[in-house]
Amino acid sequence: MKTGILRTWRVFISLITAAAVASGLYAENDAGAIFLNNPLSIRQVGMGNLSMAGTDMLRAWSNPAVLADQERLFELSMNGSSAFDGIESSFAGGAGLRFMPEMAVGLMVSSMSVGFPEIDRDGNRTRKDVGQDSMAVGMVVAGAFEMVRGGLGIKYVSESDPQGRTGAFSGVAIDVGVSAQLSVLRAGASIRNLGDLKQANAEGKVKLPMEERVGLAADLKPWPLKAGFEYVARSEYYRDDWGAGLEWTIKEGFGLRIGTTGLGYGYPPRYTAGFSAGYKYFGLDYSIATHPLGLTHQFNISVALGRKATEKAAEKAESPEEPRREIVEERRAAKPEPSQSSEILNVAVSELGAQNVSSGDAAVIADLIRSELVKSGVFNVVEKSNMDKILSEQTFQKTGCTSEECAVKLGKLLNVQRIIVGSFGKLLDKYFVNIRVVNVETGRVMFAENAKGRQVDDLEINIKKMVDKLVDER
Repeated sequence: MKTGILRTWRVFISLITAAAVASGLYAENDAGAIFLNNPLSIRQVGMGNLSMAGTDMLRAWSNPAVLADQERLFELSMNGSSAFDGIESSFAGGAGLRFMPEMAVGLMVSSMSVGFPEIDRDGNRTRKDVGQDSMAVGMVVAGAFEMVRGGLGIKYVSESDPQGRTGAFSGVAIDVGVSAQLSVLRAGASIRNLGDLKQANAEGKVKLPMEERVGLAADLKPWPLKAGFEYVARSEYYRDDWGAGLEWTIKEGFGLRIGTTGLGYGYPPRYTAGFSAGYKYFGLDYSIATHPLGLTHQFNISVALGRKATEKAAEKAESPEEPRREIVEERRAAKPEPSQSSEILNVAVSELGAQNVSSGDAAVIADLIRSELVKSGVFNVVEKSNMDKILSEQTFQKTGCTSEECAVKLGKLLNVQRIIVGSFGKLLDKYFVNIRVVNVETGRVMFAENAKGRQVDDLEINIKKMVDKLVDER
């Protein structure tokens, strides 16, 4: 796995190097498709156009590496705007999927329509409007390796001419980006819109508005604040830009943002603001920005499914190995001395029934339960090798022994007071472990519990919790 990741990063580095060289080959009077320089992320707009200050997937339009930090397994985001009294309208959307911990893939689409009425010499509106429509559809692939992230985006761009002829210009553009996370700081850089548009029924080509970004953001803990700045260099036809912004997370899912762009070049700065509201898997974002033509208002709705990476880390933190050892030691210190009224119980774990899984997988889960019982320090657990030897000598057929009656026979042969029987199976996309603890003397089920999970890590954590409950009920 690590070899594959390193090979992937060599490809990313090669692409970025090639892009840096290619950036010097493009003319300085680029034209067409100016909408490609507009950020798609509404949160990014409200925070002064900072692509490095968040992980919402549409920021990957500005730096493809951001997609590697997408928080949830799947995210769908869509937004729209109408600005300057209807002169400009836009739509954007994206879907990101994390199909392995180190890699994510996203699909994005963006469109913009600019239109205004034609006025005759007398100042009257004619029947014909003048405008231009632009559209881009692309895919982003991003990967993470320790502190470094890298991303590659490929998009198809189509643009009409001022006469409204759709597809008058079309072509393919490439974006590359990197970012690095160090403690509370995140830095990133990207080169975007490498390519040109071919004019339909003509020999000429139109250069895309290439863009280079460098940004730095900080997560100001323990305060729920994020701050950063970003420099955006564009071709001579479009002006360069500085941006800075601040985000305050009031509580999970709710935040406020302010920012400014257009700093330091003698132009009046533009001011931005925005807020986010979220509930469970759904989110709503809004941003407002000043502009020489007037205010722009943008809205975004999003759906994010799957567990957050932070939730998984927190769940693991609830049962870390070191505190668990301390609990085991406390239990061992507190366990009563063997006597006629209180003694350490001998326990055996029978083979688990396999349901829609292999018998080998079921055996692994049974071994995991034995290990957790041993770690608890309050049971004498019969080793599987000893159990197999005893049952072999007694010619006992242990396969399929899941009933209470069979469990009692098995427990008496093994000379234990408690026998654990159960099953391990899979239903749809979830795994289930079901156990029952049978009193060998009475044949009564004294404890029943189950553990479930979609991934092995989840299942292991929940089996530990299941055994902890068994210990408490002993």
